[in-house]
Amino acid sequence: MKKTMNIFLSLLLVLSLGLTAACAETTDSSADDIKNRKLTEEELAVATHVIENFVALSEIPRPSHHEEKASAFFVGWAKELGLEPVQDKVLNVIFDVPATEGFEDYPRVGLQGHMDMVCVGDSPDYDPEKDPVRVVVDYENATMTADGTSLGADDGIGCAIIMSMVQGLAPHGPLRVIITVDEEDGMTGIMNIDPAAVADLKYLINVDSEVSDSVTVSTAGGVEIDISSLGDFGKAPEGDLTVTVTVSGRAGGHSGVDINKGRLNAIYVLESVLDALTKEGVAYEIASLEGGTASNAIPSKAAATLVITSEDLDKAVSVAKEQETAWKKSAGEADPNPEIAVTAADEKPEKVVTDELAEKTHALLEGLVNGVYTMSEEIEGLVESSSNTGVLRLTPEGLTVSCYERSSNSEKTQEILAIDRKVIEENGLNAEYLPSGDAWPYNPDSVLLPLTEKVYRDQNGSDIKVEALHATLECGTFAVMNPSLDMVSIGPDLENVHSTDEMLYLRTIPKTFNLLAGILAGITEAEAGTANGR
Repeated sequence: MKKTMNIFLSLLLVLSLGLTAACAETTDSSADDIKNRKLTEEELAVATHVIENFVALSEIPRPSHHEEKASAFFVGWAKELGLEPVQDKVLNVIFDVPATEGFEDYPRVGLQGHMDMVCVGDSPDYDPEKDPVRVVVDYENATMTADGTSLGADDGIGCAIIMSMVQGLAPHGPLRVIITVDEEDGMTGIMNIDPAAVADLKYLINVDSEVSDSVTVSTAGGVEIDISSLGDFGKAPEGDLTVTVTVSGRAGGHSGVDINKGRLNAIYVLESVLDALTKEGVAYEIASLEGGTASNAIPSKAAATLVITSEDLDKAVSVAKEQETAWKKSAGEADPNPEIAVTAADEKPEKVVTDELAEKTHALLEGLVNGVYTMSEEIEGLVESSSNTGVLRLTPEGLTVSCYERSSNSEKTQEILAIDRKVIEENGLNAEYLPSGDAWPYNPDSVLLPLTEKVYRDQNGSDIKVEALHATLECGTFAVMNPSLDMVSIGPDLENVHSTDEMLYLRTIPKTFNLLAGILAGITEAEAGTANGR
């Protein structure tokens, strides 16, 4: 009787939180109103709990490949709760959580997120390996941002929601928490995880999606291409004036989620400026080119240090203004504020890039696939395959370019790789091809999907969108490890991730937490219903 009463009260708690959200939503006239309205007292309690965890995590620098402190944070946090975390050789953290009283007979469910983030900052002094994220919580407008950097809500907020669940903010059955490293730049965390982590699981919920009224059930696989070439340490410049060409004001964003939104790639905007200078008769020598921060982030800024002749300065400035006007017109509302400037620099470089390496760089950028490659024929509006040139570094010492190719179609993956491989080899460049995530196929027999749809409908009074995503989630590799694993991915509303304009809508934190709580509370009944053919 005690067990039955605990389950009843737990379900009542979850349902009441959901109904509060649903009633509030029905009074609003648009999605934006729903996102931005002030939180109810119940929502605020849940949001505050999760935000406290998020702020604590944000104090720890955690760029991809540098998660030592974040991994130690999760190990220490779990031990403080009396749990027994395992930290593997690549610093993934895994631990089991006992069930809430009355939920002991529920099936064990995996909860998964990643600890690393894409670090982007406005200030040249920002050091992502040392500096914390300064979180700005605006309760008046119900938003959360960061001061001068990316927020890291991808996937810090997913980890924080999981932390609140582990801390007992809502009842649950037995859990297995899996927090991985390096999801953003190589997937080495999930690719090196022990398959035993999911071998005994039937269900897993990934908390790494970015739209609160959607559930993700399928994703694309990815391949990172790292291109390089050593220089011959340059040559002495012939021009007499050093200038800096800067491209800024770009929206940037996620190379999967935002690739079809018309946002400009700052590397290619910079390349167009260089091409325009040549066409206008401005001879230049390259001291350096630099753009982008990660292969899977659309570059929001890029810069070139050039050596020209003094008499060409006015023409170069004029070309930059013409290019700025043209790109503003081309991008329109999708990316409305491109800024392109040419300014004189104080110091002349001792060396510039050789003509041969410069020509190889131009040819490479011209030949690489960049942007949307194909759209899905089955799902309207879904990008099937794409590639993003996310990082460019060129100095007299050499060239480095990083791209990220995505596709849910293996044939299109091979097409893109063949195009890129050809231009790389034709220019005598080196390349490393790094698979960084497996495709996650749709599961027509899922128990979690119809349960998620029901819980969302009960809590919000509307239907959740079921979506495939043109991005790479770790679910794909979990599916390879355990083909029978039933998975969904959920998360709160994020905008402009991987950029300094990243924003999270506070209203959708409790919305996502309540959805997760409802799924965990209803999973036994859903499982029984499937077994009975209902």
